[in-house]
Amino acid sequence: MNATLTQLRPALDIVGKQGWFSMLAPETQERLGKIAKLRTFAKNDQVFLVDDTPNGLFGLVSGSLYVSIPRGDGEDYTTYRAAPGFWVGDLALFSHHMRLVSVRAGEPTELVHLPALVHLPALDLKRLTTKTPALYADFYTLTYENTHTLLRIIANLAIPSNQKRLADRLLMDLNARGGRGRMDCNIPTGARQPYSHVTADASARSPAPCLLWHHHPALWDHPRA
Repeated sequence: MNATLTQLRPALDIVGKQGWFSMLAPETQERLGKIAKLRTFAKNDQVFLVDDTPNGLFGLVSGSLYVSIPRGDGEDYTTYRAAPGFWVGDLALFSHHMRLVSVRAGEPTELVHLPALVHLPALDLKRLTTKTPALYADFYTLTYENTHTLLRIIANLAIPSNQKRLADRLLMDLNARGGRGRMDCNIPTGARQPYSHVTADASARSPAPCLLWHHHPALWDHPRA
């Protein structure tokens, strides 16, 4: 077994335990694993851009991905930060249209790539689904999962309160990471949450404040020594 396959197997095992890939039957995972490639990206590297020709699906193994859309003024708007287990690329690929979103690495990131539109028929996702049409049901499941995420983002943007919107967004981040990090943030006693006059204590160590403390500690009013 060469080095690439040696690295690919642990990556497939990771995505096989969370997210869409974990929902697939073992034989389907094996079939897709045979065409999979392992790809790495440095921080801020583009995985693909809006209007790119789709070249397959990407599953997040480690690191994070930023998903963005073009605003009406032409600037990019980041809508979502994806965690391991997230897959993207299905909608444009199977609808035969250009990419609707841009995806870039938020940090050093490792992805499983299921390639399409390549010159080797045995390694092409489109040809695989043509040969095995039952696979389309699995990809509809992926589209459903990503549509659910999109609706959560829209619902979050509709929350009028800045504090509630931030807390809801942080809970989305927690759920995307499978609940990891819950109740493990060590918020100092007396620290005040941003956008709130409530003093944090042991009872305040709920997921949203914990994530807010972890990602944005500078926003908090720290207790005086």
